[in-house]
Amino acid sequence: MARRVKFQRREGVALITLAGAAEGPRGAGFDAELRAGLAQALEGALRDPGLKAVVLRAGAGGWPQPEDPIADYLPAPNAPDLAVLAERLAHAPVPVVAVLSGVIAGGGLALSQAAGLRLALASTRFFAPEFGLGTIPAAGALVRLARR
Repeated sequence: MARRVKFQRREGVALITLAGAAEGPRGAGFDAELRAGLAQALEGALRDPGLKAVVLRAGAGGWPQPEDPIADYLPAPNAPDLAVLAERLAHAPVPVVAVLSGVIAGGGLALSQAAGLRLALASTRFFAPEFGLGTIPAAGALVRLARR
């Protein structure tokens, strides 16, 4: 599993912690390494027959932020697309809780909207930079935002 994703089990709850914006490579966002690590952690969690819930959170500095928001959505040969990860979260057989901190944008916005429950710290900010770049939030984020 990627060093930027930590996976723990506690009393039937899978805790998946993404390297925060202050911990991972600056501006990496949801690059191939992070997406591959998240996919591996999700697969491990969902294989557990005693799983009751998944909690997705970030470390220091809040959720990962890309320098270029479009980079979060670029395909990579060794990692699933964000849309695939968002679908896995949205259709998980157990509740998925996203604990939000920092700035939630790009891939973070897409993944957080796929969770069944989102808990945001008071200082959390939401941002959709794609509109300013002449595109729309991808990986199901726009549809999920409209439904919320």
